[in-house]
Amino acid sequence: MSDTLAQLSHLTLLYADDDTVLMESMVEIFREYVSHVITATHGEAAWSLYQEHRPDLVILDLAMPGCDGLEVARRICREDPDLPIALMTGHDSRENMLAAFPLRLLSFMVKPVDLETLDQFFRQGADLLARHGRYRMIFESGAVFDPILGEVHDPAGARHILSRNEKKFLELMLARRGQLIDSDRICNEISRDNPDIMSCQGLRNLIHRLRRKLGKDVIVSQKDLGYLIP
Repeated sequence: MSDTLAQLSHLTLLYADDDTVLMESMVEIFREYVSHVITATHGEAAWSLYQEHRPDLVILDLAMPGCDGLEVARRICREDPDLPIALMTGHDSRENMLAAFPLRLLSFMVKPVDLETLDQFFRQGADLLARHGRYRMIFESGAVFDPILGEVHDPAGARHILSRNEKKFLELMLARRGQLIDSDRICNEISRDNPDIMSCQGLRNLIHRLRRKLGKDVIVSQKDLGYLIP
């Protein structure tokens, strides 16, 4: 599994299908890629779960009672047009594909779906999420960083809204994860397009605040050299 694909293991997939027998077997396959799978057996339940959980990837059966998968996909795309979404159908009809085309969905799968098609969806989804910087990062301390919402959940589960500079620091360090970055460079990056210049003392204060939220070992300092996130 590629490094990009491996990052999916911390993410959440919403899967909706009214075929509960198929669902049971598909969920087992999906858990090879993601750690959290939330399921629904009809469209309105899928929409409610999307609003509640804001999943990272979505797979919807086209034909479901009431609100079908296409309508759910339309609703989701209106709120989040970049979310990786796949539609599954038992009928490879031109009409279905034309109806789904304006939504720019990541995949249109025909049942029975083969493993190669599923793997391609998850790989493309992983690449799309990476390009948009949408991975929620789970640290060894148990803290979680959500770059979309600009917040962290500390190891105890408490939610903290990040300041602009705290978010920018984490994004910078995670983009170069495992690399030592000197303090001057970090200050320059944070100060870019920012009326408030970040000083070295200000950086130390920022890191102190983040360590209290993330855990003291998440950000490693090397005296007189800089910082890294291992």
